[in-house]
Amino acid sequence: MVFTNRQRLTLDYDRFGGGIFNPSLAAHAGAVWGLARCEPHDQAERNADQTLSFLPQQAVLFRLDESLAVAEAHYEVRFENFPELPWRTEDYRLFVFQNRLYCTHTLWVQGYNLGMGLSQVDLRKRTITLINPIQLHGVALALELLEEIDTLRRENEQLRQRLNRFLD
Repeated sequence: MVFTNRQRLTLDYDRFGGGIFNPSLAAHAGAVWGLARCEPHDQAERNADQTLSFLPQQAVLFRLDESLAVAEAHYEVRFENFPELPWRTEDYRLFVFQNRLYCTHTLWVQGYNLGMGLSQVDLRKRTITLINPIQLHGVALALELLEEIDTLRRENEQLRQRLNRFLD
């Protein structure tokens, strides 16, 4: 059976004190595959300490058997091509396009609200590779630009501190 009770897939919830959230399913390569976000810290802890929201991401990639029970689950999913700044993903939505597995997801970069991301999921390598942030209203959300802005802010702060020392 898929659910051990009315609220949980039969996944390893004990590994993640904060829970396993928002599973998404898609039929691909002769099986039903799922992807869900794994949280080591609960929402109250993340609200109290925002840095906990930007720890390295964890996800579970799982396959359901013909009875829709979890047949295999992989918790060591790697994220590739994501930003250098601390980031997090949420709300995976799996889909198949041209016989490849993809997902859309929320993409947050610390200090910025980016919106949606598009990634390719490789079942064999167990990777989620960011292809590109999705364009919203015709505006490309370029992570490189955000990183450059962050660098400029740091340099600006250093210059301001030097100026203040000079004026003192």
